[in-house]
Amino acid sequence: MLYRKIFLMLIASAAIFLPSVVNAAKYQASVNFFTGDIKRPRSVYTFAMDFRRAVDLSSLKMRVADRHGEIVPIYVIPFAPYKARICFIPHKVIAEDTEVIFHLSWNTGKWSGKPSGSEKVKAAYRPGLNPIKNYGFEEVEKCDTVYSTWSGKIHPIGWKLYDHEHKYFTLKNKVARSRVSEKHSVQGERSLLLRSGLPRSYFGERGEQLVIVSGKALTDNYFKVKPGAMYELSFFLKITKKVNNERRFQGISALMILFDSNKKPLDSATQMIASYSTAFVAEEDYINRWMKVSACEKIPPEARYAKIIISSEMTGDAFVDNIELREVRQCPQPEIYIENVNEIK
Repeated sequence: MLYRKIFLMLIASAAIFLPSVVNAAKYQASVNFFTGDIKRPRSVYTFAMDFRRAVDLSSLKMRVADRHGEIVPIYVIPFAPYKARICFIPHKVIAEDTEVIFHLSWNTGKWSGKPSGSEKVKAAYRPGLNPIKNYGFEEVEKCDTVYSTWSGKIHPIGWKLYDHEHKYFTLKNKVARSRVSEKHSVQGERSLLLRSGLPRSYFGERGEQLVIVSGKALTDNYFKVKPGAMYELSFFLKITKKVNNERRFQGISALMILFDSNKKPLDSATQMIASYSTAFVAEEDYINRWMKVSACEKIPPEARYAKIIISSEMTGDAFVDNIELREVRQCPQPEIYIENVNEIK
């Protein structure tokens, strides 16, 4: 009789823990790391990950995808529900023109929203301050003023928005807009929506030409930059609507205009641009997906100040979020992309 009671208790105990075992699924993704034209030291590198569901961040592990399967230390920084930045230090110095594949694995579970992982990676990760204020368009204020080039009511602090350039003021039926939106975001609650229509005829100083009339955004004030430093300019982009307008370049850009100590613009050739073009890319590879767009360059020694302009040369709707400028040690940055996300049976 006692044996039967113990046996039943064991079954009951197993039943209590069974759902957590059954409901937890394990996933694995390939992280492709391409060095580019320069050798990569054992520094901290990062990439953004959208898990698309609640996961146990403490379960994340990263290994080299070879027969040795060496563990790579990582530090995980969540920045939005089910999205996190993965920071890692490669297992060795990686030669130029080399691709290394890592396997990132994790379990589904409760989303804590708290950073976790290697203290060594955490201590080594020093991204520096982002000088672009309100880079995620989270801080807004009501604005009742209607300008000739903008007619919104909610304005992002630190930015000037334009539905179109002033020279297009006389054009009728303009399909162009620049707005703060709560419809999509990669972090927080808001992002910037840029809308533009099909190319149209405009008669200007250079005669008649076809132009894209689009929304734009410009940082309100100058911010300081370090002369001669290397910077990575990046932003997150989500295109939700795209209509082929048969132009050579169709995409979204973030342009950094540089100024000298007297805030006089430097030559246009010194401007730094991070852009995404939809040319030669299948629509299913970018539509309704958040993508990180970046550029990396050394700025001139005479540069002291900068401003950022975000613009569109694409017909459709695009959302921009998290515009960052970070000083880096090397350019270009390595290419890191995720593929083959599979559930492990």
